[in-house]
Order: sequence, then structure tokens, then C-alpha cells
Amino acid sequence: MQKKLRPFVYSTSFLALAQLGACSSLQQNQSPQELGIRSDYAEQQISQLCKTSLQDLQTKIDQIKKIPVGQRTFQNTLLTFERVTADFSDQVTPLIFMENVHSNKAIRKEASACEADTGTALAALYTDHDLYLILKDGKPTDSSNNLSTIDQRLAYWTLIGFEKNGMNLPPEQLKKVSQLFQELATLQSKFSENINNDESTITASPEELNGIAADYIATLKQDQTSHLYTISVRRDAYEKILPNAESAALRKRFLTSYYNIQGQANTAVMEKALAVRRELAKDLGYKSWADYQLENGRMAKNVKTTMAFLNSLRSKLVIKNKEVLEKIRVAKQKYFPHVKSVRVEAWDPVYYLNQIKKTQFKVDEEAIAEYFPADTVIQGMFDIYSTLFHVRFERVADAKVWAENVSLYKIIDQDTHNVRAYFYADLFSRTGKYNHFAAFPIISARILPDGKWSLPIASIVGNFPAPTATKPSLLQHDMVETLFHEFGHIMHQTLSTVPYASLSGSNTLQDFVEAPSQMLENWVWNPTILQKISGHYRNPSQKIPEALAQQKIALRSFDAGYFYSRQLVFGFYDMEIHRATHAIDINRTFAKVYRDIQRIDPIPHTHFPASFGHLMGGYDAGYYGYLWSKVYAEDMFTRFDQEGLTNPTVGLQYRDRVISQGNARDPMELLTDFLGRKPNLDAFYKSVGL
Repeated sequence: MQKKLRPFVYSTSFLALAQLGACSSLQQNQSPQELGIRSDYAEQQISQLCKTSLQDLQTKIDQIKKIPVGQRTFQNTLLTFERVTADFSDQVTPLIFMENVHSNKAIRKEASACEADTGTALAALYTDHDLYLILKDGKPTDSSNNLSTIDQRLAYWTLIGFEKNGMNLPPEQLKKVSQLFQELATLQSKFSENINNDESTITASPEELNGIAADYIATLKQDQTSHLYTISVRRDAYEKILPNAESAALRKRFLTSYYNIQGQANTAVMEKALAVRRELAKDLGYKSWADYQLENGRMAKNVKTTMAFLNSLRSKLVIKNKEVLEKIRVAKQKYFPHVKSVRVEAWDPVYYLNQIKKTQFKVDEEAIAEYFPADTVIQGMFDIYSTLFHVRFERVADAKVWAENVSLYKIIDQDTHNVRAYFYADLFSRTGKYNHFAAFPIISARILPDGKWSLPIASIVGNFPAPTATKPSLLQHDMVETLFHEFGHIMHQTLSTVPYASLSGSNTLQDFVEAPSQMLENWVWNPTILQKISGHYRNPSQKIPEALAQQKIALRSFDAGYFYSRQLVFGFYDMEIHRATHAIDINRTFAKVYRDIQRIDPIPHTHFPASFGHLMGGYDAGYYGYLWSKVYAEDMFTRFDQEGLTNPTVGLQYRDRVISQGNARDPMELLTDFLGRKPNLDAFYKSVGL
């Protein structure tokens, strides 16, 4: 997942802001002590720095607004606005990032408040009609347009950012729209804050932990009187319990709690946000929020195309999912021979699919994980990405970081030997941290006013199991796949050559942004690559056995029907709640969509939408993009599949023609340029076994 630190995310097509991207003031001659971002904040410092940045932003915007008619040019309006907002983002995004990683709850709360305050200020900024007219005056007329292609694109997307927010509305109605956008920004920030601060736990008896790895159990706290273990309801625990716990009661209890993270609080927040979105859509002249979101900045362009795409997959995936569910039912039946016909429950699929793999196909995910200690995988991945993208990765010694086991790296161009970017790796689970896996663009590349190139900073944030006293962090194969995916986002965010922050890095159309990372998932399904990135934690020279690797690879599409129908659930649900023109029960709606597509009854009295962060963090009316972009990801991979997964020539073309381009060109142009033809669906259907 690409997790953009956008305090104002009501429109992912809103590239002038929502994809604004922070811009760095780092220079090539800085000393190592100056590299990276701050994290050593005392309480109240983030609040004060945020306040100062907001004041500075307003001062600079006021200066733009003083430019008289007749003196307005592209340089002193649109270009200046780009630089002002980029400077501002450079100041506040590192502050807001602390909400997701800092160990101090008070600091996280300040960062969340900064996100909300920034969102409110930017909502007002992008609904400022007077400012819009000044920026519009700065765009040359067609007859006098001597702007470069990239300058024209900057002007277009900047003005679109305003026009999507009601520039043609009467003053009073525009004022109302501005207030609604400000309210929405606050709600989205609150939703994220609630999840990050959640500390839900469950308890389990020793007997209920049968089937779960002893090294994981050793990390849990055990009450010396009751002998019960306490389990934090986080993603790393999900990965251990759902596939392995023999106790159905434990799996049910954990999943119920997992689907109730901030259930009451965030249900209310999301329902209010949906009401605001519906009202905004109506005021802006759209039938629904989905219509509003899709009109600009999405390859799909409209609701009709999006729904046609989802429905075309539904007819095929429902059949594939039915086949998988029958395999699960048969596997479960063996455990209950006296029951005439067992039911597949929501807490069953992950467990029984894992058991089928172990018993029928001799693929034990825990055994496979022994060949993938995190450090070995990371170094192997670095070697592969270095070959592909003509860069090398070097850890910055003694860098100041926000937690133990966090590292800062520099990305160095192999040809010029210049530093291209920096990124943090914060990969292991801990309390108070962002509770999933994502890549955060913190500082984006751009050209500074003095002509120097500003270096980007990003961070990959994950929740791998932490190393113990006896074992390093061992990654299951799906975790390795996730790592390759998220690091693909890091490459997209840092290897940009686009001069403007709002168009650089992964600031591309929202339903294309996952494609470059999804393409790179394919590497971990190749036996040669698995050899390169593996090494048993007891004997690093012992690579994953070829037979075991081939068995795992052969199972790639084994549960694709279940996995992709689950993605379809999320895509349809997202569109259902954002196509609605009236209030709906978000939990009942989710239960219905889940039951209709997944063909399993949801767990009663749970509130899954309350922790569905995508829909309150930039993927609203856009979750379909995961499946949409998968089509292009698989098509792009055909070149590597034919010409070599470590072919540096193809890798460099991919870097130069796709991931370095940001939003400088339309995604379809990038795809056609890289493939040498128009993209098609063939590779996608093959990849999911359809």
C-alpha cells in the first residue's frame, strides 16, 4: 500500500495538493549527521512547528494574492504556488509522519492534530476563489503559450485541483463547500489516529495456542496466576494465529477482535465522513462521491467503466472462489467426521488453506520461513533492485532514528555515484505504530529555485515479527512478497526525474499507482530469485531447497479465487458506499457484499469498516484500483518474463520510462512506451488462473 501523508485527501485526483509530495532541502554536500528527518521531539514542539509552518504558508500565499492584474505570469503565480506548497509540505509531512511511528503517545497525538490543522488550512486554500483567479491569470492563453510540456501539465493539474472544488459556485455555496472539506479532513485524521492508538488485546490459554510456533509464544506475556497469555490484536499476531491455531475458538475470538478495532468510535467517524462526502458531491454538482472522485485523475474516468470492470471479474472470480471454498469445506470435514456437512466460517479459510498446503502439498509456511530471515531477504532484495535499477543501497551509520531496529539508507546511482535519495526501513511490529504495511513518501524530489536537485526521503513501515533472543525475524513467503511490493513503492517515490513535487515520484493517477509495485511481486515466484534471497537462519549458505521452492510456486494460484474475490469484496463495498446518495448502514452493507461475493457469513457484531483505513486515507472510491492496476502490472511483467528478471537493460528502461516519470505523462503513454504496444488483459487473466 502506498500511504500518502496527505492531511487533505478528499480527492485523490487532486494532484496539486492531495498528491503534493514533500520536497527536500537536502544537498549533496550535507554531512551524515544532517541526513534524514527529525524524530527527537519534545512535547509541544510538533505543535509549535506545525503552527509556524501554517503561518508561513499563509504569508506566502498572501504575497501571491497581491500580484496585480497585468503582472501575473506563470513564474510568479503557478510556479511560485507550486514551490510554496512544496516547501510547506516539506515542513509538515515529517511532523505528521510521527503519528505513524513515534513511541510517545503524546507526540503521536500532536502529529495527528497537525494533520487535522493542516487539512483544515489546505481545504480553505484550495477553495479560495480569489487565489484561483490569480493562478488562472498566470496560465498563458493558447495563442501565447510558450510553456514546456511539463509546465503545461503543472498548470493543468494545479487548476484542476481548484476547479474540482467548486470554483464556479456562488460565494456562499463555495464557503459552505470549503467548510465541509475542512470537516472531512478532520474526520479522516481522527479515523487514522484512533487506529494507530488502538491497544486491543485478547487472552488465550496455553492449550489454545497449540499449532502456533513456540518462538512466537515466547514473545507473549503470560499471567503467572491464570497462566493466560495476552495477545495484542495487530497484524503480526494475525499472521501467526489465523493460519496456525488449532483452536477454532481462539481464531474466532482473535478475528472478532481484529474486526472490531475502534469499532464504535470509527464507525461513527466513517458514517459522518460519508455524509459529508455525499453533501459535497451534491453541492459540487455530482450524483455521488464516486462520480466526483472518478471524473479526473483516474484511468477509469467514471462509475460506469469502474463497475463494468468489477462486474467482469465478479462472474469469473465467484466460480473460482466457490472451488476454493469447497476444498476448505472438505478439509474441515475431516476434523468433524460425525457432522453431516460442516460450514465454512470466516475464521476458517486461512487456517484450512494452510493445512491443505502442509498435508496435501507438503508446503509448510513456517518451515519455508526458516529460509527467509529478514536481514538475508532484505540484502537479497537490495542486490536484485540494484541490478535492475542501476543503483546501490548503503546504510547510513549512526543515523538518528525514532525506534530500535529502524535504519536509514542512501540510494546511490551506480553510473554517476551521486546520492539519489534516502529511505528508512521500519519493519518490525511494536505498540503504537501503524498497524499494517505501507510505503510513506515523506520528502519528494524536485528542482529548487537555485537549480539544485532536492533529494527525496521515504519510509517503508511494516509489522514483521520482531527478532527474539534465539531467532531472527523469519518471514513467511507472503511477507517476502509484501516486502518486494512495498519496496517497489519506495523506488517509485525516490527515483523520480520530474522537476515539480506535485507531479513527481508516485504522484500518478490513483488507479495506476499500485501497478509498478504489483509488478515487482512476480520476482518472489521465481526459483532463481528465491535462491538469491534465501539462506537458512541456522546456516545462511543453505538456500531454500529447489523442490520446496517449486512446490510453493506451483501453489501460486491455488487460493487465487479466495484472495481475489476478497479484493473484489473491498472494491465493490467501496463503490457501494460511495455511489450511495443517502445514508446507509456501513456494517450491514459490508456484511451483505461480503456474503454475496465471498460466500461466507460475516462474524456477527463486528465492524470491519471501522479499521478499513484505505477508505479514509485516499483510496475512497478507488479501492478497485488494486485490481485495475494489477492488469497493467502483469502486462508490464511480460517483458521481464521474456527478457530476464535481472536484465539490467530492461530494468533501466522500466526505471526511465515508468517509475521515474511520476505524473509527467499519462499512464497509458508510459505503458505503451515501455511495452512497445497497447496493454491488454491476457497476462492478468493468466496470473489469476482465469
